Amino acid sequence: ESRDIWLGTFHAICAKILRYDGARLGVDSRFTIYDEEDRRALVRTILKNLDINPDDLTPRSVIAQISRAKNAMMDATRFSQEAGTSYQKQQVAEVYTAYQQAMAQNNAMDFDDLLVELVRRLQDHGEVLADYQTRFQHVLIDEYQDTNRPQYLLTRLLAKQHRNICCVGDDDQSIYQFRGADIRNILDFERDYPNAKTVR
Repeated sequence: ESRDIWLGTFHAICAKILRYDGARLGVDSRFTIYDEEDRRALVRTILKNLDINPDDLTPRSVIAQISRAKNAMMDATRFSQEAGTSYQKQQVAEVYTAYQQAMAQNNAMDFDDLLVELVRRLQDHGEVLADYQTRFQHVLIDEYQDTNRPQYLLTRLLAKQHRNICCVGDDDQSIYQFRGADIRNILDFERDYPNAKTVR
């Protein structure tokens, strides 16, 4: 029975599901995962193609803004709509759009996409979601204070059927806010799961 247990980081488990059930989720399961070096190289190319001075908009700052948008479940279209009159945000929106187009052409995902795409596709493919809700009768998460919005949504989706969810965390130790960690995930846990037992 222990062979049926899945253990891993959020990113590893999301990649496993996307590869295993890619066809059912509308994903080419042979996708490449882009690391930070790949992302920087792609953004540098896009900045050059769009004739944007990398001194005005650095690849690092663009990647950070794209990552924050994805962690808020904001796609390139919505980011562009919310850019308003800010010239810099409009430029980032343009890069974000080109970035996602290039990723699709290269059949690639970055680490944020692994989370965001799985959440979106499970929401759109109820039969696949139901299979995973049945498979995962218990969901256990460590360092819950460092989860971001897509991770929160994923765990809520997977635990919805059995509602056997156990989270370990310390709201005084949240250290990944710069990566999109949302402290509300742990602070609102009792509201989301009113029957939960809290052990301090």
